[in-house]
Amino acid sequence: MLQAVSERLVARGHLVSVFAVNGATQGEVISVSGGSLAPRETINGVLVRRFPPEDRATRLMRGLTDLPGGWRSARSVLGDGVGAVRRRPGPLPFLPQLLRAEVDVVTTVNWVWAPAYAGHLARRFRRFRLIGVPILHIARPWADSTTFRPMLAQCDLVLASTTADADFMRERGARHTVVTGMGVDPAAYTSPDGSALRARFPLGDGPVVGFVGRQDRHKGAVTLLEAMAVVWERFPEARLLLAGQSAHRSDEMRQALEALPDQARVRVHLLDDFADAEAPGIVAACDVVTVPSVEEGFGLVYLEAWMAGKPVIGARIPSTRCVIAEGVDGLLAEPLDAADLARCLLDLLRDPARRERMGAAGREKTLANFTWDAVTDRWEAALQGSV
Repeated sequence: MLQAVSERLVARGHLVSVFAVNGATQGEVISVSGGSLAPRETINGVLVRRFPPEDRATRLMRGLTDLPGGWRSARSVLGDGVGAVRRRPGPLPFLPQLLRAEVDVVTTVNWVWAPAYAGHLARRFRRFRLIGVPILHIARPWADSTTFRPMLAQCDLVLASTTADADFMRERGARHTVVTGMGVDPAAYTSPDGSALRARFPLGDGPVVGFVGRQDRHKGAVTLLEAMAVVWERFPEARLLLAGQSAHRSDEMRQALEALPDQARVRVHLLDDFADAEAPGIVAACDVVTVPSVEEGFGLVYLEAWMAGKPVIGARIPSTRCVIAEGVDGLLAEPLDAADLARCLLDLLRDPARRERMGAAGREKTLANFTWDAVTDRWEAALQGSV
């Protein structure tokens, strides 16, 4: 989202800088030293500055707050934000450059990571328009953290992924919200072809169930693997395609894959560390795409699947209910419920005509509402203060 919108804003004549933690995986981001990416580079017109996960100031703050009375003293100044400045990755490495940057607007993106708090710290020392882009996963307990409430109240505007997201944040102190949604680039899906991928594994001519994303319990990957045991009783020729970063496959998921009996293991295909350009072919190779995630702010994979004309299955959580029109362009399963997910999968695998109708409806909806150009229109209006 951030890359797609930033590059389009630059193309429209705006200056955009992105401050990020130096790390290409979650493991690098939470490590002491971070990753080995360039500290500074320009990508398609967007200046990217990368900072270490922690610095001397972070370690000093951690030491001071560990002293008797230190936490209480820091909390009197920072409130619940004292926890954020102690964390790794944290906001303090960003702060000096942010205080010096010549900016009109600061957006703080993805609040699950503490560096987003840097914009709110900087606002204590200088004036700029502060726009929050929290990307909260409102079905998860962490989204209701008390740290977020003063951050929401401090924002001049909050950009939400869905109407459920916006309602959640207004109830917790956001003064002004705009639903900007997520998007996809239609040019990448002019003629998505999954035949090469089917031949590469090989997946054969039978039904293929696809999952794209982080493979862990909360994203629904473990639940999907459990549901496939039921699916294979009815469709033994079905294949499961799991695509994502190998570094983001949880230990639980690895163990579940290793525990599969041989006849099931050969039906599972892992596509690790694929390039972005491969995404259209991946979803096009599938008959059904499911990400039954309970940790979701929107679900970009649903849009990508629809652009390839494929139906989707998500979890029945507030954010996903705003994206998938149940029975029209996809189905919803009860959260973390393997039996209900299997029911949804079997319903679609038994009915090719229904799959085709749902995929077509999803593609039409995506082109009408969820292209990156349309999302950038909404961001641009928000950044310029016209909403």
